[in-house]
Amino acid sequence: MCIYFEECAATICPLDESSMQNAAWFPDEEVCRKNGYAWVSRQKRIAKKCTFDSGCFTYKMLQRNFRINAGTKGLNPDRDFPYSE
Repeated sequence: MCIYFEECAATICPLDESSMQNAAWFPDEEVCRKNGYAWVSRQKRIAKKCTFDSGCFTYKMLQRNFRINAGTKGLNPDRDFPYSE
């Protein structure tokens, strides 16, 4: 259980299976505060280096290991979403 669950506004939550399958996260949105997940660390790095216009990221995208810099781009929510592999 997460002590932040009741007040957390993270778009992707490890305790909410639906959010992990269907949500799109933007760099200006809240990041899960629960530690121990590599994808949460990636979200934090993206939030530091990218802006809202960098696009959105899905849980599946965040699970992959990739280099994050100021030029990192996610999906265009108007064109690429819903994302499917």
